[in-house]
Amino acid sequence: MENNFKFYNTLTKKIETVIPHEDGKIAMYTCPTVYHFAHIGNLRSYIMEDVLEKSLRYVGYDVKRVMNITDVGHLASDADTGEDKMLKGAKREHKTVMEIAKFYTDAFFEDCKKLNIKTPDVVEPATNCIPEFIKMIEGLLEKGYAYQAGGNVYFDTSKLDNYYVFSTQAELETLVGVRDDVDEDTNKKNKTDFVLWFTKSKFEDQALKWDSPWGVGYPGWHIECSGISMKYNGEYLDLHCGGVDNAFPHHTNEIAQRQQDQVPRLYGGVQQTVGGLDGGPTQCHGVGLHVQGHQIFHAPVESLLPDHPAQEVLRRRQTRLLVAVSVDDAA
Repeated sequence: MENNFKFYNTLTKKIETVIPHEDGKIAMYTCPTVYHFAHIGNLRSYIMEDVLEKSLRYVGYDVKRVMNITDVGHLASDADTGEDKMLKGAKREHKTVMEIAKFYTDAFFEDCKKLNIKTPDVVEPATNCIPEFIKMIEGLLEKGYAYQAGGNVYFDTSKLDNYYVFSTQAELETLVGVRDDVDEDTNKKNKTDFVLWFTKSKFEDQALKWDSPWGVGYPGWHIECSGISMKYNGEYLDLHCGGVDNAFPHHTNEIAQRQQDQVPRLYGGVQQTVGGLDGGPTQCHGVGLHVQGHQIFHAPVESLLPDHPAQEVLRRRQTRLLVAVSVDDAA
């Protein structure tokens, strides 16, 4: 089909034309974590993704959007340290992890409904795909891109030519500084290595655990998105979206997992270079919502929507437009 659809690719830092692997079709992936109520900053990313998906459909693309529900493995620091966010929520509210996941997943989609955000074609909890994660990790171990240490399985970032794929040279030292701030894991060969699978050797009170070739444990956050995307988007992913805070380390680590000899099959699509290897989806990230120089993190969607039914529909549209078109004025 004729293709004139362009937008900013976070990976290449250029405005580019979408080039799907299969003509006329777009494989799209996004993910939330459901350990608490979404705030308007979270929902801005989903408004952006909703506008993008609907725009692609409008110009004629057949879009398959897949969304995972991260109900296990997302640790508090986003960098393999701290409590699992789901476990933290369960302790806070004296509920089980699965009760927390169900309650806040329902609340998330209710907020999406209020803002006229379309439900993705596929919504899959991470806990439904443990066999897929284990299979991917086994493949990385076989190819020498992962190693076992202290009971856990880690990805070896020293195997990559360029780990910091989203960074300019000027930003590199800042990102290294971020990783210096986290608690040191002495099992890691390299500071930037990340966990693919945790076993009972860490976080003994982890609520959700599964058998694996490496012991009873649970998957790391980053392998979850890769496995679910492969299961439902197939061999090629064309468009990967999220908030700008997902670019590092989450999406950086997702790309790292695929920088091996299966890249053309696992992470193909757009004709571009990813870490020195051909193939990889367009990366689209929404920036934070700022008002008069202040970033809005924690405002719930209810604070912007009145209870009065006569005003609700209009205010939904106003809120969606305000959040979608607001310019990042923090710089």
